[in-house]
Order: sequence, then C-alpha cells, then structure tokens
Amino acid sequence: MGAVYTDMSLWDVHRTQMPWLLFHDLERFNDIAKSLLLFNREGGYMPKWPFAQGWTGCMIGSHANTVLADWIVKEAARSDLTNVREALGYMLRNANTQTPHDSRSDINGYL
Repeated sequence: MGAVYTDMSLWDVHRTQMPWLLFHDLERFNDIAKSLLLFNREGGYMPKWPFAQGWTGCMIGSHANTVLADWIVKEAARSDLTNVREALGYMLRNANTQTPHDSRSDINGYL
C-alpha cells in the first residue's frame, strides 16, 4: 500500500474531487480507496469523515460507499479483485448493520 489518506471530508468531495482524482490521478485515488478499506479493517465500519486517527461521527450518509463504488465500477477490470471483494463486503455490512456514529437511529425501520 502507498500513502494512507486521512482528514477526507467525504461529504464535500465525493461528487467532485474524488471522481476527478479517479480519472486524473489514479495512483493517488487508489491510495485513497485503499485507505478507506484500511479504516474499515481496523475500525470496523465505514468512516463518514475520517480525521487523523479516528472518526468524527459527523455528517450523514455513506459517502465512502459512493467513493468505493465509483472506484469498483471504473477500475474493477484493472484492480486486485481481493480489494473489490473486500470493499463490497464492507459496503454491504455498513448498509445493513447499525454502526457507531450512524445517521440511521433505527436500522430495521430504515431497511
């Protein structure tokens, strides 16, 4: 793995900066995507706004899922399928399970 990226305001950049990086700086984007996988592996759930060594718990939604989904769709043919499977597993778990700092207070009602 290359650089580990933190302090990503995913709420603010998931529709603009991240897709741009995917097309124009693939090496950096791959490091960002792998950083999100690392946060899941070590922290147990998808961060909303990873900051330094932890989660801020602010913002709603699952913008890390959006970033990873874009990466999978556009890079899956060239990516390590282990990373793709890992990302999909985290995305499904976070979509279907109550997690700390979740903006959905009643996961069963939400589902």
